[in-house]
Amino acid sequence: MKIMIVTGRFGMGHYSAAEALREELLLETPCPDVEVVDAVEALFPAFRGIVYHCFNFLVSRLPGLFNHLSRLADKKQIRMFEGLLTRLIDRFLKSREPDVIIVVLPGCSHYLAACRRATGRSFLLFTLLTDVTLHGSWIENGIDRYFVPATATKEALVRRGVPEQRITVRGIPVRQSFLSLPERALSRKAGAPKHILFMGGGLGLLPSSDKLLRRLIDTPNLELTLIAGRNKALYNKINRHFPQIHVVGFTNQVACYMSKADLLITKPGGITMFEAIHSQTPLYVNKPFLIQEAGNAAWIEAMHIGVVHWDDGRDPAQDILDLLENDVQLAEMKYNMQAMSEQLRRVPSLISYAVEKPEETLSMEQ
Repeated sequence: MKIMIVTGRFGMGHYSAAEALREELLLETPCPDVEVVDAVEALFPAFRGIVYHCFNFLVSRLPGLFNHLSRLADKKQIRMFEGLLTRLIDRFLKSREPDVIIVVLPGCSHYLAACRRATGRSFLLFTLLTDVTLHGSWIENGIDRYFVPATATKEALVRRGVPEQRITVRGIPVRQSFLSLPERALSRKAGAPKHILFMGGGLGLLPSSDKLLRRLIDTPNLELTLIAGRNKALYNKINRHFPQIHVVGFTNQVACYMSKADLLITKPGGITMFEAIHSQTPLYVNKPFLIQEAGNAAWIEAMHIGVVHWDDGRDPAQDILDLLENDVQLAEMKYNMQAMSEQLRRVPSLISYAVEKPEETLSMEQ
């Protein structure tokens, strides 16, 4: 069986989820043939850099415009260059002939479904959502099955007319290292230092971050680690001005760092949320400025797995210290995460819906 995972680098969340899904499928599928495809690179290799640069500029410099365009696209689907894209997709698929295509990027499912209709190609088309908040660009009549992060996402799809039997709640894929962590104790030893982990833009998004770090550094019995990833400027700044903080560059040991933390300060990206859930690390996130992350943040609070700093007038340092001192609240968050993780592990494997239950997926196109 040939499986193609279609994604993109519009932010690293979609691509990270696709890579985690590939890792999962390689463990589950006999004689696996799993390929991750960057949709932009596959169809428009000469313009890949321009496309991603423009997107990053829009998100980082003009988030208000991004949110406005996102709301418009959610209400009214604009299908541009369908004929051209269908031909390009068909040409690309000829060299692969996949049996299953799993889309991990909004907007792509429509064009793949259009290609299947126009060419008569026979492949199963699955869509895996990477945010709890539903956006209309994920929805397409020709999708055989949706895999969604949460029950709230499923309910939103049903309200938009997607048959309930086509939807499976299965979380967002995470690396296998997060699924093999030892079970965490819900409480900690008295007097042991507490550990804060910053990652995924959590520091840069908090107001007065330098003041925040100094306040936390001056707090007794508190250890701080920051994963800067490939952000060399942030790495150098922390090393230079905050030597008390353990700063880490790009690492494959994120699961280990997260599992040792008492609190994760980050932005509410979909994959980071589910990494935290599986490592049972309570979350503290700042008020998000992107529309899809606002929905994720609201879900974090609704599920009682973290705290969101919605009010810019509040002191984030005091909020964080108050949360760290509330062992009952932290234990409740860990318990909720543990229960969610255990429930997600019981969900049948994604590919079983193509191999074991073909009657539920084949011939579903409306």
